[in-house]
Amino acid sequence: MTDGAVDRQKCARAEWPRESLLDHFERHARRDPRLRSVVAYERMARDTIRKGYIFKFEYHGMTRIGFYNLARRILVVVSGDQSRIVTCITEVDLRYVRALYEAEGAGKIVEWPNCPFLEEEW
Repeated sequence: MTDGAVDRQKCARAEWPRESLLDHFERHARRDPRLRSVVAYERMARDTIRKGYIFKFEYHGMTRIGFYNLARRILVVVSGDQSRIVTCITEVDLRYVRALYEAEGAGKIVEWPNCPFLEEEW
């Protein structure tokens, strides 16, 4: 896993190819009452990047950057080089985020004060 810094602004401007955006909206957000359009879905994803907790993880040997909004249960994943939004998933439980973090043994907290799943009592 690379130890490079995560640039929120760069990630918030990352490419999200239209076809991929539409596909992910259909699979992950169409039934979410908070999201009435693809534009709202994309806006929510970029807002999560700007404000969410940041962690890195490995997925099939590739570094990914996760941005998680705990209160709204939204997860956005960006490529390790910070150039492309990979997905945005709504209604994501903290246990799922922890599973990503631990999956390939390479998780790294970047910006998540008092991360709950790093505490002994989790």
